[in-house]
Amino acid sequence: MATTGIGQHDLSDYALVADRITLFYQRFPAGRIVTELYSRTEREITFRALVYRGAADTEPAATGWASERVG
Repeated sequence: MATTGIGQHDLSDYALVADRITLFYQRFPAGRIVTELYSRTEREITFRALVYRGAADTEPAATGWASERVG
């Protein structure tokens, strides 16, 4: 079993982001993914992603967060 550090998560079923994006657009060709810079400091940057299944959608079907820290 492949694991990460803190919390020891099982990565055996993990799909890379690029693969998940490809699958999303295959399933929802009119969908869109909007990324927003949420915050940035000298040591950390945080983004939010909003996922819309259709061109007419006004509310996201899902949201996600990603953050990276120096070190």
